Amino acid sequence: MLAPVKQNKLSEQVFEQLRDEILAKQYKAGDRLPAERELCDVLQVNRGAVREALKKLEQARLIKIQHGSGSVVLDFSTHAGFDMLGEMIMPGGEMDFIAVRGIFEFRALIAPEAARLAARRIQDSDLEKLAEIIDRIEVCPAADARDFQELDYEFYEIIVQASENLPIILITNSVRDLYLRYKENFQIIFERSIEMRDEIYRPLMEALGARDEERCRELMHRLISQGNRAFFEKYFDMSGTQV
Repeated sequence: MLAPVKQNKLSEQVFEQLRDEILAKQYKAGDRLPAERELCDVLQVNRGAVREALKKLEQARLIKIQHGSGSVVLDFSTHAGFDMLGEMIMPGGEMDFIAVRGIFEFRALIAPEAARLAARRIQDSDLEKLAEIIDRIEVCPAADARDFQELDYEFYEIIVQASENLPIILITNSVRDLYLRYKENFQIIFERSIEMRDEIYRPLMEALGARDEERCRELMHRLISQGNRAFFEKYFDMSGTQV
């Protein structure tokens, strides 16, 4: 439901309201947004703010502005970029677990490959950083999933950077912003992962140092799969339907 906006950053607030309406499918693909004048009246803003917001929606590939005939809503599932995923995680302040499930499934695909590539390209300085993190992981209290969660992510990011694969790095950067914003929702993963820390982290670092690509892929797959399993068991049934 559209509502009047505050005076500061008017165009940004108009953009956010319209974006959320589109992502929630209040405006479906092929629909036309209200005319600029109507938006000005409903939102109680000037036309400049509305036009700037519409341009930003078009840049996000959520609408197509057709001069003289209004703005047409696009199908975000076929037009929008990865940056929109962040806005779909918490629509209306509630976690969308279907969207989160997709992120986990995608990470399970790219993380083992990142580890394999890192085995080929990792530098001694990266291995030193990993060793420092592992030292802290191994003494992290089992009950402190929050600290373990942060250490695990540092560990993962170093491996991703060491892969030198730009698409994987950029995608991970985008996921990091989502992850850090909502990390308390993902602690169930680390309550499970902390149980297997001795089996994964140091052996993975050693495999990286030995340039053993397949061993690195295998260990990263085990690590990611274990966390994903904990998340899916809590929120989904065996068919993948949210419970």
